Amino acid sequence: MLQEGEQERGKWTTNLLVEGNRMLGELVITDAHIYFKSQYLISLESVVRMGVFKQYGNDAEQMLCIPRKSVSRITAEEKMLKKKILLETTAGNLVIDNGMMSVKAMMQALEPEGLSVERR
Repeated sequence: MLQEGEQERGKWTTNLLVEGNRMLGELVITDAHIYFKSQYLISLESVVRMGVFKQYGNDAEQMLCIPRKSVSRITAEEKMLKKKILLETTAGNLVIDNGMMSVKAMMQALEPEGLSVERR
């Protein structure tokens, strides 16, 4: 997954929300990219589909690779039982939803020089 010369800053199992779909997988943050390896699609639509149609095996794994240069803003939202990070990129907005687990370590790994980082 990592490219030559890249340094890993952290790795977590978490949820990623993209265009109304919720995916569970592995988030890897490096000095050059943000990677998300989706292991399961857990949106309501996919859960309903699994209940209606018998499926064999896991959802197909998908890899998302976001160059850190394309991230324009990072916002952490930490409410009582809902902690998430909003990423604004040139390709669209993404939400890292960590449930009730802290996002502090993720935010530290995401904080590069010169990027707008906001906490609410």
